[in-house]
Amino acid sequence: METDLVSIIVPVYDAEQFLDRCIESALHQTYQNLEIVLVDDGSPDRCGDICDRHAKEDNRIVVIHQENAGSSAARNTGLDAAKGDFIYFLDSDDYIDLNTISVLVDTAKNEDADIVISGHYRVESSGEIRDDAAVWPEIHSTEEARLAVLRNKIPNFVCSKLFRSWIWNDLRFPVGVVMEDMYVIGKAMYIANKVVVRKNPLYYYSHENAGSITSISGTGYLKIRYGKYLAWREHEKLALLYAPKYAEECAAKALHAAIRSYYLNERFPILTEVQIQDIHDYVIGHKDIPMSFIMNLMKNMILNNSAFITIFGGIQGKLVEWQCRRREARIRSHPKVVK
Repeated sequence: METDLVSIIVPVYDAEQFLDRCIESALHQTYQNLEIVLVDDGSPDRCGDICDRHAKEDNRIVVIHQENAGSSAARNTGLDAAKGDFIYFLDSDDYIDLNTISVLVDTAKNEDADIVISGHYRVESSGEIRDDAAVWPEIHSTEEARLAVLRNKIPNFVCSKLFRSWIWNDLRFPVGVVMEDMYVIGKAMYIANKVVVRKNPLYYYSHENAGSITSISGTGYLKIRYGKYLAWREHEKLALLYAPKYAEECAAKALHAAIRSYYLNERFPILTEVQIQDIHDYVIGHKDIPMSFIMNLMKNMILNNSAFITIFGGIQGKLVEWQCRRREARIRSHPKVVK
């Protein structure tokens, strides 16, 4: 008997072509005791109208319209509105298997789990569907699951995971930061008493939306790198508390992202003086962590305030711009496929 309400939170932005598929995959779940919270984050296309139309057709749908504030803010709005015993995040260009919620809820109840993680498929713009979970490590315990997330051995996004709602009582996404999933998921894993991982793919993660994928410019790439720095720094803090053996590993990844951000900001100056100083202080505080020859050279130039930072940063920025253009051309060479 479906006694537990599941809240599916969908942040909606610029996904008009895919939104019907996303919503219908939630509506047609074999598990029916759902509320579907659609947060229209000021989407510039017809997404808001599509949300409203579905809400008129099914009373399980709750629509919230807000000014654009980003995915983190939209998810936080959804969390504030959700009434479910369980929380499930679904992005507006993705979709889920018809049995997804049923399988995850059954697993949570049978295993007395607070978080249940499923595998996922990656849907390419060419129409190819690939099982990304096939390369995950085998995980048999909560501690193994925590370490796999902490070390990013399994994806750090919040989608494809079912959470008991109390996990989010005092946990929210950082607004204005990319890589927000990675920033919070480690905390959620250590809040939970038990985590279960099932590698069978139940979530379809879309790479079909060329409009969103190719929007990553040099500035966007810097935001991702800076977001990774903040996220890995949070993982380092968790490791120091719960798994000291892996603290330096997390710190090394934070340091790598911090250095890349510092140099890319020479080409795409979007970081504030406070953010730049924070990176500088982090590099100083972690200067003894071993790195590759090139990264060590870049680190030492930061430590010595070298004039070559501007030159290196400009070269890296131009390389990133070339990579972004090449990626966009490759993706646009394939038709968009919606199944």
